Parts: sequence; C-alpha cells; structure tokens
Amino acid sequence: MECDGQEYWAIGDARRKSFFFARILKNEVIEGPTLFSELELKARLESLDPATPVFLGQNCFPQFHRPVTGFPSALILARLAKEPRRSFRLPPLEPLYLRATTHHDSKMKETYRCWAEIDRAALRHNAKVVRDRIGSAEMLAVVKANAYGHGLVGVAEALADEAQLFGVANLQEALTLRESLPHPIVILGPATPEERPIIAEHGFIPTLSSLEEAQAFDRLRQVSVNFKIDTGMGRMGVVQNEAREVFQRVAAMMNVEIHSISTHMPVSNEDAEYTRDQLVRFQRIVDQIRADVPGNYKAHVLQSAGTLAFNQPTHEIVRAGIMLYGISPLPEFRQLLKPVMTWKTRICLVRDVPKGSSISYGRTFIAPQICA
Repeated sequence: MECDGQEYWAIGDARRKSFFFARILKNEVIEGPTLFSELELKARLESLDPATPVFLGQNCFPQFHRPVTGFPSALILARLAKEPRRSFRLPPLEPLYLRATTHHDSKMKETYRCWAEIDRAALRHNAKVVRDRIGSAEMLAVVKANAYGHGLVGVAEALADEAQLFGVANLQEALTLRESLPHPIVILGPATPEERPIIAEHGFIPTLSSLEEAQAFDRLRQVSVNFKIDTGMGRMGVVQNEAREVFQRVAAMMNVEIHSISTHMPVSNEDAEYTRDQLVRFQRIVDQIRADVPGNYKAHVLQSAGTLAFNQPTHEIVRAGIMLYGISPLPEFRQLLKPVMTWKTRICLVRDVPKGSSISYGRTFIAPQICA
C-alpha cells in the first residue's frame, strides 16, 4: 500500500475515548490534527470518500462504519507532515488489521460476559519485593506492550510512587504515558528515523545500538540516551568488542548526553553459568568505559530473573518487568509475588454428556463416565 502524494487520514489515540484526526494531501496536513470524541470521529468518517485510506494508531480500537488500516504511529505521521520544510512520505505498509462495523447492545457494556480484574495492591506488593532486593538502586518499571496487557496508564499510575523511571517499547507508548506521568521514560526498542525528532522534542530517552543512530540524534537537539551493549542477547546494542570505541565517539557529541549504559540477559532463567559470565563481562566493560570517559551516567542489566537470582551487584538501575505483574521467570521465587490480573467469566451453558462422548475439536477429551 503506497500513499506518497495521495490523500489519506491519520487517527491517533488521545486517551479516554478521544482521538486526534488529521487529513493529509500531497505530503501536507490540510486539516487538523483535531481532537474529536469517538462519536464525533465516527460522524466525521461517515462523510469521507470511502476510497480514501484511513490509518489508525495501534492503541485505537473504536468501531467504525468503514474498514481502517492499523498503523503504529498514525498521530506521528500527522505531526511530521505538519512540520514546515520537512519532506514527508508514508512508507509502503502492510495492513496490520482490518476493523469493520459491529454493534453491541448498550446493556452488554454493563454486564460483560468476560473481564479481567487488575489488583493494584498486588502491583505495589510486587514492587516492594523488587525494592527489597535492589536496595537504593532506581527502579525502572517496564510497562511495554500495554503493561503486558494489564493497561499502560493504570499500571503506571499505580506504580508512580515506587518507580523512578518507566520503560516502554516504542514512541507511541511513551506519548501515551507522558499524558499522565512526569517520570523519565526510556524507550527500550529502536526508533524509526521519523520518530527521532519527536523523541528528542519530548525528552524521552531512546536506546541506541549504533554510532549512526547517535549521529542522527546529534543533528536534532539535546537528547539523553541509553547506550546499549550486546553481550549475548543479539537483538539490539553495540557489539561488545566495539562498545568502548563507539561510546567514546558518542560521548563526544555536542547534543547527546549519556543517561545510562545497559545490556540484556537472554538466559538468566535457565543458564546460571552463562549469566554469571555475562554479568562479569558487562561489569568489565562498564569499568573500562568509566575509566575512559568519566561521568555520572548509570548502568543497568538486571531484569526480573536477574533481580530475583543475580542481584549482586545491582548497578544504579534495575529493570523490573514481568515480576511486577506477579509472574516469576524462576519457579523457586513464585511464592514471593502476587498475581495482578484475574480473568473472570460467566457460565452460559452447562450440559450433561453420556459416557464415551467426545468434547470439541480434536476429540481430546472422552468422557470416562456420565458427566453432569
């Protein structure tokens, strides 16, 4: 799907059933971005040419009377197009999902058939478990992927007094979180070139994996960065044997300030020997970098499994993730945590089946006796 030079609409979530809406034509915003309620937005879309593409941010889930295509940064597209003298191009996209009209009786919203309950007290209990294991280190609460499905804003608000920083997956999550909380926000995933100016403008902390990324941010404005080193995870970070040289060059840049150095552990829940060696290697690199380039930047490596089983030393920051939600990656620590989410449903149908009856696809259950 190619929209360069064409007309399209971009919609971004503005929280609490309100949405930013923008009309783009030939690389320029000709309407908006305007804040609409869900009802106003639906009415506005009704008046559009059905052939005009509509791109919807990934956090928007209203039901419209026309198909729309999901795109992770619809609001970002509109903002970029709004900037003067900036060339703007929407890259070719594959639809992430299609949504069509569905209608629900209003009473269904009051009596759900299935729902999840989030226990904020359990969240805070688990945060205290983290605090007890990390001492005075700063807690970076990981709320990526909509807080692991628990609700980004609600979880962050519940942890606002316990966490010193928050970690998100991408810019869209950072923008959503910034509307509610003032804490420093580390974007743990890589940024696209189009996202970098917005990251710098809002003061988010991007994670860098290369000299080229640092150079791109340096051309924008002052920005603090998380310098990531790959010591075994393989997904992100400057490779270990090049980290010292690249760090020195990044630290010398005028507009780039090093907020922290980090790495990630791939097998801390299954290979203790490798993990201990990885921690030793990371400590050695941090010591060498600090000797080369003195500064007040911090270091972090421990995530949930690390916090539970390898918390000496902790460094200055600890990234608490899945354990905050009551899930231990190591079974021996499970009793320390309280589950945060409870799924509940209503029983709609109860049946009696005779002995020998099979149940559902694959016939994986055969009733050994009369089941009532």
